[in-house]
Amino acid sequence: MGASSSRQPVASPCWVHVQFREAVVRAHGHRDAPAAVEHSFVSTWMRVHDDELLFGVDDEVFERWAVGVVETVHWTLERPARPAAYTVEEKRQAHPRAYERWTAEEDAQLRVESGQGLEIDDICRRHARNDGAIRSRLHKLGLTTEEPRPSGATARRVEAVT
Repeated sequence: MGASSSRQPVASPCWVHVQFREAVVRAHGHRDAPAAVEHSFVSTWMRVHDDELLFGVDDEVFERWAVGVVETVHWTLERPARPAAYTVEEKRQAHPRAYERWTAEEDAQLRVESGQGLEIDDICRRHARNDGAIRSRLHKLGLTTEEPRPSGATARRVEAVT
């Protein structure tokens, strides 16, 4: 695959069901979940960047997988028969603003907090968003040279295996 392709958007959030060529380890929160041969989640777009499939909502990347481990990707408006790894409602129990669009005011506050050298955990609490959302937004705003971490330990482990 190579460089980057444009986003392939869909009209509204859809369920995405990914089947892998072999069992991969996927992170769930801060602990690793058992290896799985499939995974379901909500997304509005997909694109290929280098050797990864990226999935996201609005302008945020929420899932990424090495192209070589993905067998099939299926999009559907209906929730798959197998339950997804999580729902937006479940994510919002821990992070009330999960999957919400970023506002200009919130971006401005993030710039201030980053300039003050606040820890990521403190910024997460202030914005009611998870670590990945904060790191991705910092990177998007050019406030860090650190690449956002892949979706939990999964993508790092997948990259090491492939």
